[in-house]
Amino acid sequence: MSKDFGLIADDYAFFMTHATEAEHDAADYARELAGFAEGRAFVRMLDFGAGGGEFTERLLKKLAWPAEKLSLHLVEPVESQRAEAVKRLQKYATCSEAGTPAIATSARPPDASSVKPFDVVLSNHALYYVDDLAETVRGLVGLMAPGGKLLAAMASWQNTLMRLWQLGFGLIDQPVPYYAADDLTAELDHLGVPFRTSKSHYELRFPDSEQNRLRMLRFLLAEHLDEMPRDELLAFFDQHAQGGEIVMRTWSEHVVVG
Repeated sequence: MSKDFGLIADDYAFFMTHATEAEHDAADYARELAGFAEGRAFVRMLDFGAGGGEFTERLLKKLAWPAEKLSLHLVEPVESQRAEAVKRLQKYATCSEAGTPAIATSARPPDASSVKPFDVVLSNHALYYVDDLAETVRGLVGLMAPGGKLLAAMASWQNTLMRLWQLGFGLIDQPVPYYAADDLTAELDHLGVPFRTSKSHYELRFPDSEQNRLRMLRFLLAEHLDEMPRDELLAFFDQHAQGGEIVMRTWSEHVVVG
């Protein structure tokens, strides 16, 4: 992936603390997967961009699938995050059918020829940062089992925070080096893969201060922020100031294959 969250862990945590995004994403996924495990001997799930496992734990709590029916393969490029995810999620996945580990990890997606296909392929706000979206999407679709589902969340260019990407990189005359939901759906169209989309609305609310505005900018722009003039970026938040807080109401796109 092209963005190292290890460098901005505290800023990412700030966003997660003050946004309702993860809760709404998990609730929407849980509705999509309601009843999915019924009648299945086991469920094999691939989590692409697992981070430290916080979001997947939130989702699995809502699904309440028996641990003995679930095996997980966690894809996360940051080694420390992979280890944290295994520690956090091991009690939710204890199925080791046919010699498959209950929880496996890798820095990159497994090759379809080397693993059994997955019943659920999950990518929650990770596909922005891959080096090659077309190759990644082909790979993830190729890892789906017959009757399986691919669930992905990404913001479109209409998302309020994505406009900060456009503003920041525009200030230094560079294209945004990340992808958006628009790019994901275009790739699926190109592959001829049927999919559905829906909007998942959420709110970001935090105490207004220059320090907190900078936290959000570091989360979004990471190492690129040092190259950008900050006054215009900081002023972007003015339009969202309400009674001593910054309040943004926006949405992400949920894309479902299968």
